[in-house]
Amino acid sequence: MTTNPDAPSPTGLLIIDKPIGKTSMQVCANIRARLRKAGAPKRIKVGHAGTLDPLATGVLVVLVGKATRFQDRFMAGRKRYTARVDLSAVSRTDDREGPVTPINCEPVPRHEIEAALSRPVARAEDDAPIASPGQLSRHYAPQTPLRINAADVQPGEVLLAFGPDPLPCDSKAINLSRAGDLGEAAAKLFASLRELDEAGSFGIAVMPIPDEGLGEAINDRLRRAAKAR
Repeated sequence: MTTNPDAPSPTGLLIIDKPIGKTSMQVCANIRARLRKAGAPKRIKVGHAGTLDPLATGVLVVLVGKATRFQDRFMAGRKRYTARVDLSAVSRTDDREGPVTPINCEPVPRHEIEAALSRPVARAEDDAPIASPGQLSRHYAPQTPLRINAADVQPGEVLLAFGPDPLPCDSKAINLSRAGDLGEAAAKLFASLRELDEAGSFGIAVMPIPDEGLGEAINDRLRRAAKAR
């Protein structure tokens, strides 16, 4: 197709959902090529109002023709970026482009911390000021009452089990660790309680969990979640 030099030059604004892996200029070049193929002048101007990194996705404002004169106005506007940080791995480039090496994210029990520090770790009292979300009384199950150290599952309850022999349950049940692994249980506690909390039951029956090692932290969270509102 030949370009018509007398054709009107397109002018306007394009809002592009930029995919991952493309630079902002690559997006502009693609649009420019498509406009030329459709009959726009060969020297059609195409620019953007703020660069997005190749690894970023989202809104890319593309200016066409005379609209490029207003680029500075768009560049001066407020923008918001959101990011997801993966703390379970490291990369030499601090992003996904470099080699990614997983790191050990296993929970550490109190006695191992004390052994490394050569001194005891202070334990928060029940009436101590809140210093983190996990210390909130109902942070782990904000809607549904918890019944800890349960020996049975009552009608209308769901079950948070632990170990190879879960209690009989006719409703929803989640086992923190069939192998009785406290590390696995600690890692699954928050998500499991949230899932049971959304089941719409009258209560959550929680089987006994050993109060040793990581069990200390698990039981602390369970006691706080079981507190009356």
